[in-house]
Parts: sequence; structure tokens; C-alpha cells
Amino acid sequence: MNEYIDEMLQNPYLPWFVFNEMHRDPEQFMYKIWGKENLPNPSKFLEQMQKEVKKGTIKKIDPMHLLMNILSMTIFPFVAKPMLTRNMQLSETQFKKVMEQRRKEVPKFIIDAIKK
Repeated sequence: MNEYIDEMLQNPYLPWFVFNEMHRDPEQFMYKIWGKENLPNPSKFLEQMQKEVKKGTIKKIDPMHLLMNILSMTIFPFVAKPMLTRNMQLSETQFKKVMEQRRKEVPKFIIDAIKK
């Protein structure tokens, strides 16, 4: 998550570029970024989450939704930045400060959502 925030702060138009390229040609985009052998594989994460649910360590939660929530909470603020900064009347400095705060807020939110 920290890596996403770092990258988005340094390259604020990257989310738009990525979304445009993914919609234009999803397969080709994925291969260009990661290559055919290194495509992201969330199966280990999903298996680990299912195992922890079965053990009773965490609440019953669909790991696919958990993964989507993590990505959404990290990436969406950068995609929605024009709307957020305008409607919340945030300066560029204030927006960056809020994004820095998300480094702690998102993990806390996730932990609170899954702990028993």
C-alpha cells in the first residue's frame, strides 16, 4: 500500500493512464507491465485469508472483497483527486497530507474490519 501511495504522489496522472490503457487492451497492458510469467497472482493472499477465517483468527470475509477494498481505498483517492480537492476545498499540500495520513488509516481500517 505504501508503494501505491508513493507512486501516485510522485506521478499523479498515472492512475488515469493505467485505467485508459487497461480499458483499451487489458491483456496487452498486463503483459507489458509484468510480462507473461510475472502477472500478479493473488491466489496466495486469497488462500491465506481463507485459512485465517477457517482458523477463526479473523472474521468471515470474502478475501476477494478484502483485496478489492484494499486496492480501492488506496487508488481511488488519486483517481478522484479533482473531485475531492474541489469539493473538500483542499490545496495540493493538504491533499498530500491527507494521503500521507492514509498510510496509517487504511491499514487500521482493514484490521478493524477483519479482527474478531
